[in-house]
Amino acid sequence: MAEAADLSRQEAFRNWLRDEKGQGLNSVLKIITVGKSAFNWAYKRGEIEQVPYFELVKPPMPEPKGRHLEVREVAKLLSEANHPHLKLFILMMLGTAARPQAVLDLTYGQIDFEQNLIDLNPIGRAVTRNKIRPVVKLPFLLKPVLQHLQTTSKSQAVIEFNGNPVKGVRSSWRKLRDRAELDSKVQPYSFRRTMARYMRIKGVPAWEVAEQLGHKTTGYQITEIYTSHSPDYLEKAVAAIDTFFGEVACEMRVSSLLELFEEK
Repeated sequence: MAEAADLSRQEAFRNWLRDEKGQGLNSVLKIITVGKSAFNWAYKRGEIEQVPYFELVKPPMPEPKGRHLEVREVAKLLSEANHPHLKLFILMMLGTAARPQAVLDLTYGQIDFEQNLIDLNPIGRAVTRNKIRPVVKLPFLLKPVLQHLQTTSKSQAVIEFNGNPVKGVRSSWRKLRDRAELDSKVQPYSFRRTMARYMRIKGVPAWEVAEQLGHKTTGYQITEIYTSHSPDYLEKAVAAIDTFFGEVACEMRVSSLLELFEEK
C-alpha cells in the first residue's frame, strides 16, 4: 500500500510504461485507471482501509477527424460521386451533422416525414453517454429526396447499394476524393465539422449546435425546455443546414437536390 501511494514510485511506473513498454499516454491513463478501480473495489469490500491518491496523466486532445469543407468542395464531391448511395451519404452527413456510422445505420423507419424528424438512434440500440445519437430535424430541401428514394428502396436502409445496406464507404470514399482532386484530410467526418462550423457562422446558439451534434451539454436543462416535437426544436440549426444546401445547389446549378438523382 505504501509503495502504491508513493508519488515517486507512481512516476517511475508511468515512465516505465511509456519509455520501456512504448505505451502512449492514453494507454498509460487506462492502465492507471484500471489499477485505481481495483483499489476502490477492495476498499468497498473492506479489504483495505483507504484508497491511495493516484496522479493521472493528461493525454493531449486528439486531432479533429477531417477538415472543414468549402461549398465548392462539397459541390465537387457531389459532382464526382458516381453512385447514388455516395451522393445520398454526403447529403445525409450534411443534413444531420451526424457521425458516419449513424448515417450508415439509418433506416427509413427512423424518419418521421409527418413531424419532419430523424431519430439517429435505431430501435434496440443502447444509448451511450459519450456518443449520443440525437433526434434531429429533417431539412426541408432534403425531404423530397428521401421521400423519392424510399419508394425504390429494397432494404429500407437509407444508404443502400444494389438493394443491400452499405456497411462502409472507406474504399469508395478514397476513390471519390481522388476524382475530386482533394487532399487526404477530406474525410467523411469533414461534413460534420463543416456543418458545425457553418451553423456557428450563421449564429446558431452553441447549445443548439451541441444538441444537433449529439454532444453532452452542461448548464442547460434542454430536455425540460425543448422536445423534438416542439415547433422551435433545432429551428435555427435546420435553417442553417437548409441554407447550406441552397448554396451547394446554386454552386452546382441545379434547381433542387432531387435533380442530383435524376437520370440523365
